[in-house]
Amino acid sequence: MAFIFASHVLAFPTIDLVFQVWNLNISLCFVSYTRKPNWATSASHFIYPPNIFPAPPDFLALVADFIDGILLKPDHKRAWLSPFLTVYEVFSVPSRAARFILAFYCYVARTEEDVWGLLKPCIHNGILAPTTDQRLRYADWLFVWAKERTSVSPRMASLVDEYHAVIDARAASGEIWCRNSPDIGLFDVFEPTVLASALQTEHNLGHLIFGESLWGSLGSCSSKRDDPITAVYRKHGLLNSPTMLKPDAYNSLILPHAEFRGKRSLHRPTFAYRGPKEMWSVTRDFPPNCHWSADAKMQRKSILHPSLLTGSDRDSLLFKNIVTSSLGVAIGPLEYCGIGHIVHIGGIPR
Repeated sequence: MAFIFASHVLAFPTIDLVFQVWNLNISLCFVSYTRKPNWATSASHFIYPPNIFPAPPDFLALVADFIDGILLKPDHKRAWLSPFLTVYEVFSVPSRAARFILAFYCYVARTEEDVWGLLKPCIHNGILAPTTDQRLRYADWLFVWAKERTSVSPRMASLVDEYHAVIDARAASGEIWCRNSPDIGLFDVFEPTVLASALQTEHNLGHLIFGESLWGSLGSCSSKRDDPITAVYRKHGLLNSPTMLKPDAYNSLILPHAEFRGKRSLHRPTFAYRGPKEMWSVTRDFPPNCHWSADAKMQRKSILHPSLLTGSDRDSLLFKNIVTSSLGVAIGPLEYCGIGHIVHIGGIPR
């Protein structure tokens, strides 16, 4: 519950909605090193962190500072671009970092543009009261999370299959191997169509994602080369780093709907893991004989492997099962323990 006044908001949040906003060294998923709370004694002195959707340049500058810190002091925690890569593995590779940023842009952009269309039909007399069918519709917003299987394009399906073939062969060999070595041939599973809305903006970072040559051959929007992300990688001499993408997988940038989510799309299973957090992925975790760095010093950095969930443990976490077969809540803007329920009195919904 919240009461909105001219210059203040009086809120009574439940414990799952309590949060603290940090200063300009952080915006959502980018963790601050200074950890200074972003608060002020008056509204006129409060500084809002930049948002990627209306202000990409300011947001990119914020992220560039974060990347600079990571490159100066490597972080070996998991990064969540893939649940199984470390922060350093993501942000030391310009392509991976750019994909991470554009994925965040697409998430924010869709929320800004479409979330009211999802929420409005569920509000009755000022109360959020979605039906079961309305709650289930949010699953269409999710690509992998809590889904039994996911729709993928034929080229993404091939990338998934090749990815698993490589890690299975390496696991069977029993020999220690480095997943980021160019000789391994382990390419990231990436479908550009997922990032279509971001790749068609002037701040697309396409030259970082695909490399200058491939980006140019895809006949896509031109990229700005003076953005803060490009600048920070230029500073560290990493602009020509491998993209970790399979070059011949991309003959076109954005696929038609029929190939991506329509009748020509394919399906691949999802994998659920439990670690510090619940994780869902279209690829499996690396085997125990896999190291993330060929550097012996880096190898000593301990990385905990999450536990693969199967059977009833996995089934209980599926979005559709939480909504239809439990009293719990899944994820999304319609999932709250305190949502209303429509009752009919005298044939009138109330």
